[in-house]
Amino acid sequence: MDILVIPIYNRSEYLESTLWTLTPALDKDVLIMLADDGSTDLTVKRICKNFIKRVDNQVLCWHLNNVGVATNLLRGIEGALKVLAPVVPDAIITLDSDFIVKPTFLIRLRELLAKVGGEDVIITGFNATSHPVLEYYRGYAQKKTIGGGNLCFTMGAYHKHVKPCLTNNLWDWNVVGSVKKAGGKFYCTIPSVAQHIGKNSLLNHPQADYAIDYE
Repeated sequence: MDILVIPIYNRSEYLESTLWTLTPALDKDVLIMLADDGSTDLTVKRICKNFIKRVDNQVLCWHLNNVGVATNLLRGIEGALKVLAPVVPDAIITLDSDFIVKPTFLIRLRELLAKVGGEDVIITGFNATSHPVLEYYRGYAQKKTIGGGNLCFTMGAYHKHVKPCLTNNLWDWNVVGSVKKAGGKFYCTIPSVAQHIGKNSLLNHPQADYAIDYE
């Protein structure tokens, strides 16, 4: 069983595309958390309700007060873990609300995590242009760094790297720095199964990052 956490804050036009493309990728082995960080866009609630109606998965949908990206993601992950307990997820997956994905999204992430995963490994389905490839393998590549738009990691990596950063209200490059300091590695699927469609990130980074091989 996996958990998939989608942090949301407004941007309903992107969220609708994200959830529509995600639907064909789902199977019953994933618990979904829609973590709305106090959106002021009322359309967000309607989009979330429509998504819940059309999928068979267990979906948690929280519309809570605004706390910022990192804290919102942390409470989303922790909330999903509590609901799933005592079952421990095989993978924790995060997906920003301005990404579209292929039907093979979860399959490919699981395959790669099973092959290279560990407490010092973070993987993604997003082979982004700004993160150089260090080495290619059959079906995946090792990257110099990765972004925070789509991450997949084990519980070991969550407790060692991700949770400490989120607890300190840090995200994205801080997680990358933590893993690199521990001698960890980053891997992505080849070709990409996730693509950024937003003009900027939840962290308001001004430069949109795109996959080099999303077809």
